[in-house]
Amino acid sequence: MIHPEELTGPGWALGTGNGASMSTDDPRHIVGVMGVVRNEQGQVLLVRTPRRGWEPPGGQVELGEDLPSALRREVSEESGCDVEVGRLAGVYSNVGTSIVMFTFLCSWRDGEPCASDECLEAGWFTPEEAARLVTHPAQQAKLRDALSSDTGVTYRAYRFHRQQGDAYAGYEVLVENEC
Repeated sequence: MIHPEELTGPGWALGTGNGASMSTDDPRHIVGVMGVVRNEQGQVLLVRTPRRGWEPPGGQVELGEDLPSALRREVSEESGCDVEVGRLAGVYSNVGTSIVMFTFLCSWRDGEPCASDECLEAGWFTPEEAARLVTHPAQQAKLRDALSSDTGVTYRAYRFHRQQGDAYAGYEVLVENEC
């Protein structure tokens, strides 16, 4: 594992010394996590954000954080709930923004859903209600995959073609696989 403090010093930028090289031309991705959280009644936890409306909780993985820890932190920050992170349900690549998102199935452990600095409100919904409330095309597809997935993992690469008046109207799936 490369630590941030190792990204400086002689040889790093030139590709000599430590055997690794990195330049501004190297690929960069933002890594994100999303949790499809279910409670004991089978309801799904959703948060409502100003930008995308209702969606499952999640966010960006911080430097040095593993995926389950990042997801537990994001769910807590957004909804006030503590979760047990379960199996991986999907991996999604937004090639237009270089975001790679990992979606996990989660079980609720503690806490009551509530608004936060990051979301306007949070609550429990039946799977059918959740499917209707989540309207952002990419989030809708991720939720649908997680709710219908038995044991497999979905991989999907997509992008948006921005159209006047609707930033998400041109959702295009480029690659889709079930593993």
